[in-house]
Amino acid sequence: MFRQWLENMENMESIQTILQRITQQMCSAGSCPPCEINKGLCDDWANEVFEELLKMDIDVEIWSTADWGQGYAHKDDHVFLKIDNKFYDAEESNGVAKAEQLPFYQRLGKMSPIVQIG
Repeated sequence: MFRQWLENMENMESIQTILQRITQQMCSAGSCPPCEINKGLCDDWANEVFEELLKMDIDVEIWSTADWGQGYAHKDDHVFLKIDNKFYDAEESNGVAKAEQLPFYQRLGKMSPIVQIG
């Protein structure tokens, strides 16, 4: 039991490191601060992190607003990740229990319907 807990802790540190690294890389490319990533590049960020975590055999899901298939057309469209029952985006590398707790939705003041897309 302790060994599983320790492995989970090591993975969580790795997850945080990956999230922060990819966020920093995107910021260095001119999309800073991280909230700017969430204003149009959140899908790029989520896909890049998703691919990195899959290589590590970490169970990760991509989630989005329900109408994402129509393209990024609304200011309340967002793409983010779910890992071990926590939600993450470019601004939230520690994860939150509910998607509506992500800083993106806190600023927006409302939550659009969400669906798992990957």
